Amino acid sequence: MTTVRGHLLADADYQRRSARFLENHDEPRAAATFPPQVHAAAAVLTLLAPGLRFVREGQSSGRRVRARGRLAAPGARGGLARESHLGSLQCYVRLPWSDIDGRAIVVRDLMSPVVRHERHGADLWRQGLYLDVPPWGYHVFEVTT
Repeated sequence: MTTVRGHLLADADYQRRSARFLENHDEPRAAATFPPQVHAAAAVLTLLAPGLRFVREGQSSGRRVRARGRLAAPGARGGLARESHLGSLQCYVRLPWSDIDGRAIVVRDLMSPVVRHERHGADLWRQGLYLDVPPWGYHVFEVTT
């Protein structure tokens, strides 16, 4: 776990030059190895962290048994990875845009159809977005004005 944390805390240039993968061709399937909650969190982190992504055939559908042959699927793009711990996490995440002050901001979790927040840009700029994330939880936010 320390190695993964070190990679995710590295500077942005190192992040962009890194390769990300959830499972290797000679390891058991991640979906068969991890509990569902851990597998989902690991997949989101792997696909949204900066850098090159390797997605093996069957991973996007959660296959537990490996098919013969090698195929890759296109990976997700964009996003910011933030450090988390295995316990519950409560924090304010500051948004990286200074031009949100004075605007109405909509923050929608793309992984949950019910999580949608409308906030004042000034509050988000000064204080940040409050998060209460359970162990192995995750959010993938779309931020619009």
